[in-house]
Amino acid sequence: MRSIAILRVLFILILAIPLMGQYWQQWVEYEMDIYLDGEEKTLTVTSDLVYVNNSPDPLDRIYMHLIPNAFNSGTIAEQVWKSYGNSFEADKEWTGISIQRIESDSVELAFDIRDDTILDITLANPLASQDTLTFSMDWVSKVHEHLDRSGWEGKQFDFAQWYPKFVVYDENGWHDDPFGDWGEFYGEFGNFKVHLDLPAEQIVGATGVVIAGDPGWDAVKVDTSQFWDEWVETFRGERGSYLADLDSSDRRKVSFFAENVHDFAWSCSQDFVYEHGEWNGIDIHVLFTSQVGEKWTRDVVLWGERSLAWLSGKFGPYVYPQVTLVKALLGGGMEYPMLVMDGSDSESLAAHEIGHIWFYGIFGNDELDEAWLDEGFTTFQTTWYKEHHYPENDYSLSRNYVTQFEYDNLPLQNYKEAELKPTIRYMLSVANQPIALKSFNFSDYYSYQSNVYDKASVMLGMLKNYLGEERFLAGMKVYYDRWALKHVNEQRFIKSMEEGSGENLDWFFDQWLYSANHVDYDLVSWDVTRDDEGSYQTDIHVENKGGMFVPISATVYGGAGESASEAFENFLFRESGVIEVTSNFKPERVYLDADNVFYDVDRRNNGSQRKRAWRYDYRGWDAYPDDRNLYLWKPLFTYSDAVGPGLGLSVKQVYRNTGNFLRMEVDGYLDSANPDVGLSFSHLQQGVPFQGTWKGYARTWRSIQAVSLNYEIHWAERYWINPLHYLTLRIDVTDATHGIVPTSSRNSFTRLGFQYELQDEVFGGDHGFSTSFYTSPSSLGSYGSAFSQLFLMNNWTKWFSKFKLNNRTNLLLNSADTPDLVKSRPASTDLRSVLLDRRAMSMHDIFDNYLDGYHYYSAGGGRLRGYTDSLDVPVNYIWSNNLDLTFRYVPYLPNALDLGIFIDVGQVSNDAETWDNLGDAGFNIHFKPKWKRTNWISTLIRPFSVKLEVPILRYEDSGWVSTYGATPWVITVSN
Repeated sequence: MRSIAILRVLFILILAIPLMGQYWQQWVEYEMDIYLDGEEKTLTVTSDLVYVNNSPDPLDRIYMHLIPNAFNSGTIAEQVWKSYGNSFEADKEWTGISIQRIESDSVELAFDIRDDTILDITLANPLASQDTLTFSMDWVSKVHEHLDRSGWEGKQFDFAQWYPKFVVYDENGWHDDPFGDWGEFYGEFGNFKVHLDLPAEQIVGATGVVIAGDPGWDAVKVDTSQFWDEWVETFRGERGSYLADLDSSDRRKVSFFAENVHDFAWSCSQDFVYEHGEWNGIDIHVLFTSQVGEKWTRDVVLWGERSLAWLSGKFGPYVYPQVTLVKALLGGGMEYPMLVMDGSDSESLAAHEIGHIWFYGIFGNDELDEAWLDEGFTTFQTTWYKEHHYPENDYSLSRNYVTQFEYDNLPLQNYKEAELKPTIRYMLSVANQPIALKSFNFSDYYSYQSNVYDKASVMLGMLKNYLGEERFLAGMKVYYDRWALKHVNEQRFIKSMEEGSGENLDWFFDQWLYSANHVDYDLVSWDVTRDDEGSYQTDIHVENKGGMFVPISATVYGGAGESASEAFENFLFRESGVIEVTSNFKPERVYLDADNVFYDVDRRNNGSQRKRAWRYDYRGWDAYPDDRNLYLWKPLFTYSDAVGPGLGLSVKQVYRNTGNFLRMEVDGYLDSANPDVGLSFSHLQQGVPFQGTWKGYARTWRSIQAVSLNYEIHWAERYWINPLHYLTLRIDVTDATHGIVPTSSRNSFTRLGFQYELQDEVFGGDHGFSTSFYTSPSSLGSYGSAFSQLFLMNNWTKWFSKFKLNNRTNLLLNSADTPDLVKSRPASTDLRSVLLDRRAMSMHDIFDNYLDGYHYYSAGGGRLRGYTDSLDVPVNYIWSNNLDLTFRYVPYLPNALDLGIFIDVGQVSNDAETWDNLGDAGFNIHFKPKWKRTNWISTLIRPFSVKLEVPILRYEDSGWVSTYGATPWVITVSN
């Protein structure tokens, strides 16, 4: 009998195995009656809710998200925001959802709120598997001013993550994660029926279709047969009259229904206008304000049509009856089922957010645990979309600062390279982390964004390259057919791609998702042999420098353009090896990954022939080739009161704009026979647990020679998040033996030193602290005396509603034997820096070939601006404090002009016993002109900034005197 019982148990287990692995998901339904009080900024709501337990488990409680409660003082979200350098307003009143009542079958249910945003409802009786729970809830929401993704501003309300929303229960249990704004969302699929009672002036768009009432679209529909300017002028008059005559008690009632979605969002504004489009029977609703209408009209409808056609053709049919695009209050974009909120008129933004209706909407992944499944996918598809519709480049889509002239005449960058450059910079940095981390486990938002958007997009692009479009889309079809309108995860996606492509892809995804390696193969050498039958065998020796193992190919080319290729066999875990290529022609050159399938991070070492390119150095123009060094050149124009005008040339070698460069500058003054030469470099070090950068220069000016070598270490508890720390070790050598300086300064010396800098946020403002120390042994140079220097600076800046306040405190200590060439000055930086820094050349008032006073200066020293004439002489000890107020939005002044006032106070001394009091006060004018770059001249000379600071009083001889006649004004020009 015992054996029969055992057999029965085994039989039951065998039958249960398929059921244990069977997919299931819960089902939910919401019906909400909502009253919006536009004046009090409140929602009063009754929710009637259905929860179907399709899981195999009994449930004794239900959890719901109360995300609006996150945006208050003391919450987890506030702590996360502080770690990102942001904060909520200190005097903000409490906002969020207050639960009034929860009832099921006439029995009130007990509830609690924990972790700020999780509503914990205790059921009267456990909800058994396959049973249904119905309950109702009364709640009130105090809507916050617009913050993050939702809220109100003026007469517009954006409602996103705004209601009590069911927490997902899946095979891993409850996903009752508190909201910390470190990721996005996860939702149960279901139906929504939402009845809105709004002020009558509000025009509304929402997830779902209208089933009752009037959303107001017809009353504000744009007549696209007219020019926008003509239509909107008439409309504004008529709309203004309507709003003026409207009774404040008038209401609008409208109901929306959404089927098989996992979220519901809506937006309303009295300023919305409406346009309609259609694709394949799917309605496209576009709501935007008349203020932005000239940029939104017609175009956004077209972008919606294009996006639906593109996404449906590549990734599976759009399953919903409509899509709504709303001009939102947020700065970027945000996605919800059937509705996207966009902050700007960008086609790439529209395509990206509509793409999310597939990757997050139709494929319902957990955005907190596996954010790359939606953000990476839609970033990837957006790039692919741009390549399809704009095969030349993507500048017209995403870069508003590019003018039509530049677009037509300057070299443009392909889409993938534009995406690769910042991604490669991140992958080569110490911040690099694997893609497959939970959102809250990334060290900071920079790493989160770089991984789940950029690296994941690059990964999917590489997968498409490797499989080919046909096999890639075959995998996507399996993914769609099997998992549309269900909860997905990375394993479900990977298995779909493997089945569709017919290939095991563990080697690919394991490396991309769980390591921080990259692809970088180096062509070390190549040998050619010829067999008796006349065929050539090329042995190509490669080395893996990036740690990611891929079947990289090698291609050999003949003199007539013939080519032959082979892939690296048995490539996994091989740090070096040989790729053998057989050809019936004699190879003349070799290239690794010629088709750029695997996005090698340094393609300069992929070929047997090193390449280079030359181009004018257009400021801000970052279209660099990926397979060669680029040499950027530009002329130099300088002027010195001492030696007049000068001309020169700058050449800068860069690659992919990663911050590494080598620069050479040569110039000479027309009245001087001494040419000036400078070499400088910056190199980001790899393979260290911090960000380390080597920097240095060697230059000469006015027969002064100087060499400097710096090593900068940059670190933070959370990378790129305050507080930031910088430690720089320095050595500089100065030889002014033959310099055009006073005889007493014609000597040489060497300084050894360090500088520590701290950046942080203090009292709501930006805080910076810096300390530098130099020592110079007497044996290193002809100066003959040892000396030391200590500098401390503390800076604090904060923007208020009407002005910016900046306060800087300086303490500069020089030993008695410090050379005048590097000794501190009351008003400005030391003479050595002035002489060797081209930006610090004087433009006025240089006497006797010595810079006793000058007006065009690099701010430094004590920064006592009232002493930039003959009183700016070297001293041993200085302390000073500089207070600046810059006023914004000054009436009757153009936006290009800022006005400010400043007050400086301090003391100077040569012996630290007798101190001279110094002080000044004055005003400044900051001119920031802008112009459109419509020709070569306006493109080469980009808009610049000019700041003129004019002291009107300074402290002299125990009293305050006017500076009129002393002319200690200073001017700073930047470009």
